[in-house]
Amino acid sequence: MRYLPLLPSLAARRRAVFWLGALGIFVVLGVLGVGSAQAQPLEPDPVVKLRDLVAYPPVDSTDQALDKYKKELEDQTKKLLTLGEKARGLILPEWRNERGADGKLRPQSARQIEVHNALAKAFGDEVKAVAQRGTSGQQIAVANLIVELALVNRIPEQSAQLAHDVAADQTDALITLSKSKAPLVQQAAARALCKIEGKWDATVPALKNLLLGDPNVETRREVARLINRTIDDRSPSRSGGQVIITDRAARLKEFISAANQVVPVLAEAVGDKDKEVRYYSLKALRGIAEAIYTNLKVGGEAKRPQWVVDLIEAMAVHMKRFNAAILDPDLGVRLAARGLVEDLAFTRERTQIGFKPVPLTDTLSKGLETLIPTLEKALKDSNVRGRLTALDALEGLERYAEKAAPAVVPLLRDPDRFVRWEAARVLGRINPQPVPGAIEGLVALLNESDTDIQRAAATTLGIYGPAAASAAEALAEHSRRGDVEVRIAAMQTLEQLGKEAAKVLPIVAANLDLKEPRYYVDRRGWPDATNRSEMVDSPAKVRQQAALTLGRFGNLARPTKAALEKALTDPDDMVRFYAAEALLNIKDN
Repeated sequence: MRYLPLLPSLAARRRAVFWLGALGIFVVLGVLGVGSAQAQPLEPDPVVKLRDLVAYPPVDSTDQALDKYKKELEDQTKKLLTLGEKARGLILPEWRNERGADGKLRPQSARQIEVHNALAKAFGDEVKAVAQRGTSGQQIAVANLIVELALVNRIPEQSAQLAHDVAADQTDALITLSKSKAPLVQQAAARALCKIEGKWDATVPALKNLLLGDPNVETRREVARLINRTIDDRSPSRSGGQVIITDRAARLKEFISAANQVVPVLAEAVGDKDKEVRYYSLKALRGIAEAIYTNLKVGGEAKRPQWVVDLIEAMAVHMKRFNAAILDPDLGVRLAARGLVEDLAFTRERTQIGFKPVPLTDTLSKGLETLIPTLEKALKDSNVRGRLTALDALEGLERYAEKAAPAVVPLLRDPDRFVRWEAARVLGRINPQPVPGAIEGLVALLNESDTDIQRAAATTLGIYGPAAASAAEALAEHSRRGDVEVRIAAMQTLEQLGKEAAKVLPIVAANLDLKEPRYYVDRRGWPDATNRSEMVDSPAKVRQQAALTLGRFGNLARPTKAALEKALTDPDDMVRFYAAEALLNIKDN
């Protein structure tokens, strides 16, 4: 009140006193609770009451009791006023469609299904109205409700199928939503369309329009991701997933229906301007290729299943698009494209085992062969993973990639050890004959510190056979030092090089000694026997392989006869056995 004298006029002072007094009265009334509205509780949730009615049908199965029960259900469903309440009512796991021994619906279930169908119709009518005249927010919300209806899997044999059928009935409304000008509405509609099973003839054209024709890049990306996820969920090679169909045969049928529809769409999307769209389209195609070879029963049928033929044909006609993706500017797209080639190559291999030949496999093989020049270029990828995936793709093509062998040889000297290891393996898979520089490169890999690389090099030299005879001395030297498994692999490879390798058998025979120098590893990782005065026990496995290898050469092993005779007293049983066999293979003059 002390500030009132500061006001400019008497009237202003009187008004201030009036409002201060009124404020005081309101404060007092508030403290006393006078005039305040009493808090009101929320209305009971009508879905809870409906659930209780559905969960506990009458025990009395007379028509009079069941009709009364049906009337109660109908009255309660009428209390579901909003779309959200109707949706929650439709997905209640307590709904039953149980059947008796005669295959007919049980009386209680029959009444429930009638009410459920009526509720579903009311829900569908409102959904259609929202799809045509609702706001963007309402349309997105409706699409999300349909997703939940499509995914509910609480009791797959009963309520889930009922709810999913309701969702499937909303396909037309979702297609309407997919044509909206609002990107978020389109994307919500696409999510719902991808979750509906058994309606691919209707849903894929709508998805195609969004993936291939929509100017909004976010919409195209989302649809590509959704189709990829759908292929993964529907694949019969997966267990579980957000699907209603649980029977494997039925899932395979559902997957085939979806795959046949989306392959041409995905192949076209591989040429999209956006890298994410290209990547997810290729990833989905890889899922389809994987499903083909994982669900093909090899050798169990007289001819290939028609669905395999159809899907391979659908893939084979799009090789030009895949060819371009192999050298895509984006690393992720390049890797996905090369992985797809590898999957298709494995599919080709699987479809040739145990089945009658058909011209179709030639179509796929010829299509894959057209990719080889591009894969050769991919071997020069600046990214390590890029080079590895290119090698993987060539390895899957096997003999069809024979022409690419010269392009693989430089990778034997690649800075990355995984690339060197892969290159050593691939050379043996795609071409059984050495190309210029291959033997020299593989021999150099025998000096690696990585035992996997050493074994891969030795294995490929063995595949070359007598054509790699020039590597005999290097292999023999490596049989005397380093990792036990590498030493064994080197001796086994010598057997494959033929008679030309007989000149190094005295080096192999030295492995029969019970003592050998301890080898150390130098700073490069190579074995180094600088201190040969330090002797250690030689491994029994190495002595066994040495005797076995010498025995394979028969008379050519005559120069090692003394070493074999000495090995007859070896403490290891198998060494003595193999040494005896080798000696008996050497015929007297």
